[in-house]
Amino acid sequence: MVLAAQWRRRTIVSDVLNNRMPLRKEFMCRVVRFNETQGTFDVSLQPNPELCQWVQVDGKRHLKFKEDGSLYSEAEIAQYATELFDAQYGTGNPQDTVEPSYDGLQQDLEELSSPLISSPAIDVQHQYLSDLGVNELDFVILSVDIAGSTKLATSLGRDKYTHLIMLALDEIGAPIPEFNGKILKYTGDGLIAYFAEPHYAMENDLVLDCALAIREVVYGLLNDFLEASCFPRIELRIGIDSGIASIVTLGSTQTKQETDLIGATVSLAAKMQQLARAGNVLIGEMAYQRLQPHWQARCSEITLPLEWEYTNQAGGRYNIYNLELAGPTGGHN
Repeated sequence: MVLAAQWRRRTIVSDVLNNRMPLRKEFMCRVVRFNETQGTFDVSLQPNPELCQWVQVDGKRHLKFKEDGSLYSEAEIAQYATELFDAQYGTGNPQDTVEPSYDGLQQDLEELSSPLISSPAIDVQHQYLSDLGVNELDFVILSVDIAGSTKLATSLGRDKYTHLIMLALDEIGAPIPEFNGKILKYTGDGLIAYFAEPHYAMENDLVLDCALAIREVVYGLLNDFLEASCFPRIELRIGIDSGIASIVTLGSTQTKQETDLIGATVSLAAKMQQLARAGNVLIGEMAYQRLQPHWQARCSEITLPLEWEYTNQAGGRYNIYNLELAGPTGGHN
């Protein structure tokens, strides 16, 4: 998508070449060489010795994180570092324009303003679930919606609201494949995405990165374009949780049939997203427990409503955490 590509290119130039914050605190990112003629650069990504160290376990090298003592094999770390770099920086050309250009997005808006025509599409997301060949799996679920959509619908009118939602959801969903995620379904004013267990280690951290990337697309680029095009700015609410979900086929072949995910993990991600204030990212207890310590340090437990009836495995209340964010956010108690 247009804005997502601009976000990746901007990250490459400003964060790597200008030597800003590295990918993650556990890794140190350094530009080894930069070829101005070809517009390419080589990057070295190394574990941060202040936070982790290499140790021998059963004759093989493992990376040990000092804060919690967790161990990861050399192969797992190599895979994680590669996917983290690809997800953060994409495959853009450093010579591409850094400043936002809305030409492509303007074209999208003009196309949406024409009569709406539905075109058939192959549902590769649901086909992927079917092809997994299992009945249940460990997933991280990401639920996103546009806050105050009912008010937007009544104030904008049907056509303008429809164009806004189609454009916004297109851009909100764009970063998800970059983090090995897939969109499960659209919910009218939002979407639910899933990230399956087999793809990578530390998936909860990467899904959190994906949520922040979506916020960057909306608050850093899309809203400016919407405002310049006489549309209102939009606000997001995001919920994240992880756990086992069942892969099921719903419906009848005589009406409609599709593959879906069923379970508390999916329901909780959507429920906590509804608890979020505009701009917030809320994280379920299971996903929080699986985050790296430096992410946990940025989370604070929220005060749950009295009617909250969801429990954890120990029988206590299932806690929800708010991620402290820089930039547009509504805060939370």
